[in-house]
Amino acid sequence: MIVKNSLKHKQLNLLRGLAIAAILAVAPTSLSAQKKASSSPSPSAELTKAQGFSVFGELKYPDGFKHYDYVNPEAPKGGRLTLSALGTFNSLNPFIVRGDYPAGVGLTLSNLMSETQDRAGECYAFGAQSIEIAADRNYVIFNINPKAQFDDGVKITAETVIWSFNILKDKGSPLFRTYYKNVKKAEKLGTYQVKFYLDDTKNAELPLILGQIYILPKHFYEKVDFGSTSLEIPPSSGPYKIKSMEPGRSITYERVKNWWGADLPSQLGANNFDEIHYEFFLDSNSQLEAFKSGRIDIRAENSIKNWNTAYNFPAANKGCVIREELFHDRTEPTYGFFFNIRHPKFHDMRVREALTIIYDFGWLNKRLFYSAYNRNLSYFPNSCFAAHDLPSEMELEILTPLKGQIPERVFTEKFGLPDPKIHTELRTTMSRAIQLFDQAGWHINEGRMVHKETNTPFTFEILIDDQSNEKICMHYVSTLERIGITAVVRSIDKAAYTQRVENKSFDMIVDLIPQSNSLGNEQRDFFGSSKADVPGSRNFAGINNPAIDEVIEKLVQSDSYLQLCHRARALDRLLLWGFYMIPAWHKGSLLVAYWDKFGHPKVSSKFNPFNIQTWWYDATKAQALLDKSETPSNRNFLSTVWERLQKMLS
Repeated sequence: MIVKNSLKHKQLNLLRGLAIAAILAVAPTSLSAQKKASSSPSPSAELTKAQGFSVFGELKYPDGFKHYDYVNPEAPKGGRLTLSALGTFNSLNPFIVRGDYPAGVGLTLSNLMSETQDRAGECYAFGAQSIEIAADRNYVIFNINPKAQFDDGVKITAETVIWSFNILKDKGSPLFRTYYKNVKKAEKLGTYQVKFYLDDTKNAELPLILGQIYILPKHFYEKVDFGSTSLEIPPSSGPYKIKSMEPGRSITYERVKNWWGADLPSQLGANNFDEIHYEFFLDSNSQLEAFKSGRIDIRAENSIKNWNTAYNFPAANKGCVIREELFHDRTEPTYGFFFNIRHPKFHDMRVREALTIIYDFGWLNKRLFYSAYNRNLSYFPNSCFAAHDLPSEMELEILTPLKGQIPERVFTEKFGLPDPKIHTELRTTMSRAIQLFDQAGWHINEGRMVHKETNTPFTFEILIDDQSNEKICMHYVSTLERIGITAVVRSIDKAAYTQRVENKSFDMIVDLIPQSNSLGNEQRDFFGSSKADVPGSRNFAGINNPAIDEVIEKLVQSDSYLQLCHRARALDRLLLWGFYMIPAWHKGSLLVAYWDKFGHPKVSSKFNPFNIQTWWYDATKAQALLDKSETPSNRNFLSTVWERLQKMLS
């Protein structure tokens, strides 16, 4: 669902903005947001065999359903969609740590099951035509659709699925080892039947996780090294295949003719464009100008300033461009300034707290953000997983046994951050920060914050990969200077940034971790001790805390959605009071702009109100847009070009 796509963390420039307009880039988005749900054995889990699975209760869509509610099953096919992405690409493999892959590559992939966009924790038949789950949850069987195949005609079989599972676990990104930790082995029962044996860990989401396995072309990777950053085009099992590309600059996907999955209930009404073309840009300003010129069709705006000032151009004023703010109910990403606590300067929690409380979000929100954002006071904002007030009884069941291992304030204080409205309040906050530094062994000497014993100055670097983020750092740098701390903002290109973050070679970064509408074992990869020093993991801060590990395991083993929410809040409290990140902000909506030549369903998903996969090209609107944008002097010329293009396409 999202785009500088990088399994590592990039894909979710969603908060920075590119949001889900690469929503289309789906699968990579999937790779981060695609792990969803954790709860309890449910009525659907007791079914011996079904076309769908729900972690939380009865399925919304019964066996034999026709299509999802949020699609138009009669949507016309045709036309071309042009999108944009920041960065570049040098690989077509989105599953490994090395390299950068292109937005949209997920369109060439299929999964065993398709996750619905209108209910958390539900999936339906896709590569598998049905799922069987043991009553005691010690195994899951997928019955593969005999029609499923790659675009080169090679059939998808049990061997294909087992190979895909093993290669992802053994050679893929570290997150796959986290996802599949509780799967003991995979076994072929027949040509189109595969069985997964599960351990005795109480993890009700495992059938969903296994349903999200990407089906990869074994016959291709027997000739091409899976771990290499190759640009050789692999066969497609998804609705699109790669038509052409200019490495690092553009890529075009074309809809697979007579695709085996086109009429499946989980796919009907989606994948409507004949071609989807991505252009890549090195900076967001060029990306915006390309949209304004008409080169790019759809833009998810990540800049509040741009939203308020940059759309006053002729085509927009004529009504050629539609702008919408789309509110959603999905969990916002964990977004902020991550400390690298592997470095000694950030070991002390009091230092991290001091650096956190003097970040003046109120000033930024008023001066730069048009007061449009809400401060994140949770690692899971805009969700039921966000901690508030003091711990509930269900939270205390988890937290009380950890007393002595976790901060006492977890039990006695509601987490909050200063929001100075006047200068004197900021001075009070700065005084508190200086006091915390003093308790941690630092003091101000001759205008510099230095260590009391070694006289080493306190300095650090804030690493960013987008120059537009400089503005959210520079006011902070100025504030730090007032208490004798030198911070340097370093902006580097995305490839270099990705490499440094994966290798944990930074002091502080501005980044995000995508979250889902139901938390589960992916939290091990985000905050678990076992991932603290693993290259490519998303445990950016280097959290190595047994108490947090224990709460994550309790969360994974939740018996109900209600219990999941409370256990997630318990985890949230430990993360907040650990001060591993300076929380940023969220909006709870997407800002989108698009040229008025598309149709979309009347009903949208509350989790994903901007699902471009369900849109279609509207030839009537496109012609009206052309007429509206023409002037008398160029009408004949443009009409001639249009007629010639139509002849070429036909």
